[in-house]
Parts: sequence; structure tokens; C-alpha cells
Amino acid sequence: MINVMIAAPAHDGRVDVWHTCALVNSAKLGLSTGYNLIPIYMSYDSLVQRARNDIVKLALEIDVDELVFIDTDQDWEPEDLFKLLEHDVDIVGGPVPKKSDIEQYNIKLVSKPYQVLDNGLVEVDSVGTGMMRLSKRAMQMLWDNSEEYFELGKEDSPSRMIFDVTIVDGQLWSEDVIMCKKWNDLGEKIYIDPSINSAHSGTKRWVGNFEPWIQRMLVNEEI
Repeated sequence: MINVMIAAPAHDGRVDVWHTCALVNSAKLGLSTGYNLIPIYMSYDSLVQRARNDIVKLALEIDVDELVFIDTDQDWEPEDLFKLLEHDVDIVGGPVPKKSDIEQYNIKLVSKPYQVLDNGLVEVDSVGTGMMRLSKRAMQMLWDNSEEYFELGKEDSPSRMIFDVTIVDGQLWSEDVIMCKKWNDLGEKIYIDPSINSAHSGTKRWVGNFEPWIQRMLVNEEI
């Protein structure tokens, strides 16, 4: 049995009902295909970067085989979760639609052409942790190459600043983009599976349809 942590920060301790249904159906499918899903929600932390750091720390401590970040306001097709797990790469994500009526996704493709590889993946500069799988190797390398810190009263249990929010060239970069940059700086690659579609819930539910969208962007030379 392959142990997979499904994890996300949950600032207010709540999980969307669509997310819950997807998780339950994924867990049932996992048990029939050799995957044991371990859901972890790092709750009531006002700093999202610290919550994500703590998730990686816990994943390493309990020695899971894989970590999949899936945000609490997101849902997915159970089969797509296992697509991520079956790709023979260290970091791969699914494109997540942003909460906008103008269709956009949480990927950055600045320095590379959009090209679907033989394994069905596309190399990107970064993809958000809305739906991202990290192998044990990726977790360990990011941990080993990130600055150590501790909180007062917890000096004997330090963490690592894998995720951070900072300014790069005058722009504010989110914690997941910073993590992707660290991984790229280690000479490693980040991929997306363009066949994966998910939904993002807020004031309404935004449902992704990535492949036709990216083709439109390419034809219009907008990416």
C-alpha cells in the first residue's frame, strides 16, 4: 500500500462540501488501487506559508510516500488524483481555475514554450499548490535546501522555510511560486498534466476546462 498525504491549510477549520465529496470518492478508489489516502488539514494558522511548511515537515516525519496539496475550496475527479500519483516525476500539478469570470489558471509559463511531452505532461515555470503532488525526494530536497527557523517555546522542533511570501524584482510572489523557484534553482523541473480539470469554489463554483483554453491562448498568442 502506498501512503499518500492529502493536505491543505484550513485557516478557519472548514472544508468545502465539494472537496469533501471528492476526497471520500478518491479514498474509496484508492483502497481498490493500492493507495492509502491520509487527509491532513493544518487549521487555524493565519500564515499560509507556515501551514504549508508544517505540512511538509509532518509528511517527512511520518514518512509518507507522496504528498498532494489540494486546497479546501477545490474539488476534482478522483481518477485525476491518481493520474498525478502515477507520473514518474517529482513535482506535477493540475491546472486550477482562478476565482474569476475571466478564465485564467494558476500556472506560469514564461521561459518555456508550451509543449506536451511524450508522457503527456507540460514543463512549466510554476504551478500553484491548489493541486500539486510532491514525491518524497522532492520534499526532502526542498527541506534540506531551505532555511531553518523555530518559534519561541518550540526551539527543539525547528521547521524549514520551504514556502515563503516575498518580493522578487519588485513583484510580490506567493508561497507556492517561491517553492517552485527553489525547485527550479536546484536544477529540477516542474510539470502540469493538462488533461486534468478541477473546480474552485467561492461565491460560486468555477469549473476548469484547461486544454481548449490553452489552445485558444496559443492561437491568439496570449501565452
